[in-house]
Amino acid sequence: MIALFASSALVRPIGGPMIGSMADRIGRKKALYLGLGGLGTTAILTGLIPGYSAIGLASPGLFLVVRIAQGFFVAGVIAGSYSFAVESFPENYRALLTGLTGMGGSLAHLLVAYVFLAVSLAFTGASFATVGWRYMFFAMGILTFAVLAYTYFVSESQTYELAKSTRNVTRTPVRELFSGTSGYRRITVLAVITLSGGAGVSFALNGLSTFLAVAVKMQQTQIAELLVYAGYIGVAGNIIGGIIAHKYKSTRNLLRIYSLLYIPGAFAFMAMPMFGKSFGTVVLLAGFTYLLSYLHAPMNNLYNNEAFPTRVRVSGMGLAWNMGYFTAGVAGIVVTYLLVPFGLGAYPEIVAVGLVLLALLSYSGATLSKETRGNIGREVALEAASVQGGSEAPPN
Repeated sequence: MIALFASSALVRPIGGPMIGSMADRIGRKKALYLGLGGLGTTAILTGLIPGYSAIGLASPGLFLVVRIAQGFFVAGVIAGSYSFAVESFPENYRALLTGLTGMGGSLAHLLVAYVFLAVSLAFTGASFATVGWRYMFFAMGILTFAVLAYTYFVSESQTYELAKSTRNVTRTPVRELFSGTSGYRRITVLAVITLSGGAGVSFALNGLSTFLAVAVKMQQTQIAELLVYAGYIGVAGNIIGGIIAHKYKSTRNLLRIYSLLYIPGAFAFMAMPMFGKSFGTVVLLAGFTYLLSYLHAPMNNLYNNEAFPTRVRVSGMGLAWNMGYFTAGVAGIVVTYLLVPFGLGAYPEIVAVGLVLLALLSYSGATLSKETRGNIGREVALEAASVQGGSEAPPN
């Protein structure tokens, strides 16, 4: 079962660049249509898969296929939507509004947490494992199709349209990312390293609910409440992170600072077994670590989008961001298998060590990177001047 769920994260480094390449070649909106449509469909299909008692081994087989497809599409949605939004923001408020973009993801998390709470109350005991969990995926599918319908009324990214008008687009964006002559290879590698540390921390926290349910014996409704609080913390963290990013003008240095803040988060996790019986204390300790993760998110988003030029932005974003989730998926599998010899009670210590290692990974990537703040604005200004001057970049 662990491998089935991890498969969604492991396929994301493929889906991100592939759908990102489509966004760079033919437009952000068309790629989002594909990603959102596929994500909504696979979510609903997951809830419809018959159980093992009905079709035997075909049940986990179908689940694996749908989870792989879901990971593919969600990778494209994240890459495309983040770039779409960041490109549409005015230069002076790009950092601040990037935090609000991340808040949208936290609001979705909050909505799903409330659905989880409602389903937990409606389906108790064995009924949740047989029927209740399906409603979680149905809700995700309905929400995704609602976003898809809204996207139809949103205009294409003007930054992309300007690049297209000056013929600063390419038919082979992924190939350019790794081309030795384009200059994007080093940017891509450092973005992957930086974001692997940042995204990995969020995924390291995903096993918390299992630890609380099995080792601490916390009630399922309390765990659902904890997820609700985490959603609110995510909203606040993204807003605060956006405000700090707006005031602090160095993306590179702020990424380094945020990376080191994961270390006190590791100590918070190590303290959890001593206070695990107190729900309020668990909320505070876990919430502190969640907050640090969400503070980091706007800067990761801004850095990744400004590191790449428009012609390869979504492809680079798709690869780097989803390689982070790949790292996180692998880290989650490692944590799970380490629990076999050490026991579930060792979960906080294992995660704490992982947080420190991921923090150092993210710090090293940010340290070796160049400052990216303002890259989109400068590129847009040059292309606008090119249009006004009547000149065009050579076609590809």
